[in-house]
Amino acid sequence: MSKSRLAAATTLVALLPLAACSGEGKDYTVPQSLCGARVDADVTKKLLPSGDAVHVLKGRSKTAPPRQYCQIEVDDVIDLTVEGVWRAAGTTAQDVAAKEGNGNAEPAEGGKYAVGSLSAFTVVNCEKKKYGAGEFSFEVRLTHSLGDRGADMVAFLKQYAPSYRAALGCE
Repeated sequence: MSKSRLAAATTLVALLPLAACSGEGKDYTVPQSLCGARVDADVTKKLLPSGDAVHVLKGRSKTAPPRQYCQIEVDDVIDLTVEGVWRAAGTTAQDVAAKEGNGNAEPAEGGKYAVGSLSAFTVVNCEKKKYGAGEFSFEVRLTHSLGDRGADMVAFLKQYAPSYRAALGCE
């Protein structure tokens, strides 16, 4: 075998594990509606691991104001959670990151987002007098590290947050 063929074969063998992680093995369909919010399935799929089946679960806490959850399971394991919380007027994405225990989150897009290694945050204006709130925050949280997914989490929030906001009944 020539040196160039040996080098090509060695490179191919070295790259095979990367190919397996880059989207192959995702034998499921991601719905475009996640707990009432529309998100392009390809955007969501970038945040999920390989697997065979996806289930979406919607929930809310019994606290006042309630925390709202949207969880995505791959093969019966929660891999992505979106949590929504009513907040005081003027709350920023960085404020929410710090309050939720991710003070290391970095601001992105002029502070509209705060991005950590496994989570990202944003806030939308949404007054709800019943809760004394002027904002509604979103946190997308990944269970498994799939490498740097900051840009993918922001892309997800760009679609999810405004779509979900439409169903909140802002005053």
